[in-house]
Amino acid sequence: MHKQKITKMNKILVTGATGNMGGTVIKTLLKKISPQQIHVISRKEEKLAELKSKGINTFMGNYEDINSLEKAMYGVDTVLLISGGDQGDRMQEHRNVIDAAKKMWC
Repeated sequence: MHKQKITKMNKILVTGATGNMGGTVIKTLLKKISPQQIHVISRKEEKLAELKSKGINTFMGNYEDINSLEKAMYGVDTVLLISGGDQGDRMQEHRNVIDAAKKMWC
């Protein structure tokens, strides 16, 4: 299997970027695109500071806060929804992310 290079991507929002899977996604993206093309949203302020120091666009928020989702999505072309933990109503939280994306692009 050969590596596919990302050639045309303006900006991507990665939700759940401060978790294990999100961290792996961010590391992979940083090998392919500039940090300025990456938006992340997380409820973990201390972990966002580390990503911000790398030049990544960081946003405080969570899946229940639709305003924070919309703010993080502004100007992005792609949203990668990484599921959160089991602390809330996961289905509704995912619906919020999808609804916010639909609102931004429809």
